[in-house]
Amino acid sequence: MRQDCRDAGLRPPSIKALRARVSARSLRERAAARDGAEAAGNRFRQVHGGLRTERPLQIVQIDHTKVDIMLVDDITRACIGRPWLTLVLDVHTRLVAGLYLSLDPPSAAGTGLAVAHAILPKTKWLADRGVTLAWPVHGIPELIHVTTDESSTRGRSPAAASSTGFGSRIARRPRRGSAATSSGSWGH
Repeated sequence: MRQDCRDAGLRPPSIKALRARVSARSLRERAAARDGAEAAGNRFRQVHGGLRTERPLQIVQIDHTKVDIMLVDDITRACIGRPWLTLVLDVHTRLVAGLYLSLDPPSAAGTGLAVAHAILPKTKWLADRGVTLAWPVHGIPELIHVTTDESSTRGRSPAAASSTGFGSRIARRPRRGSAATSSGSWGH
């Protein structure tokens, strides 16, 4: 830039002046200049719509993620692997209603244990772990959104795969990143 200014017969701006000009631009403008307009649009686009609820536990969503930690054996320090975290998220309150942590990949059994954790009071569970905080979220959800996954319904009839047996209904949603992913249920 210095050479371009000199070639044009102009005095090059100071570093302080350059920083001030860059800082005066919005994050979106800076992202567009650095990564392109499409990338900036994807990053800063507002998500409209999404799920609307009137009360807690009207709709919960199940989310599975591989935790970004590596577990090791206490004695040998051998790598055991990365665990999977299954969360039951209440759409209305945006609170975690239940969870399940396992080295096994997501499955119907792990999802069921996470939902059971969401349904039950957590006072004893917290006390067993020495946690003195309150976690007042519990109860039977009306509708459970799960990610579409053939392994979670294998061997079950469509009717059994769409209800829980305790009054909740199950709705399937496409896997995140697929073309049919619903827009903005959690703003992702």
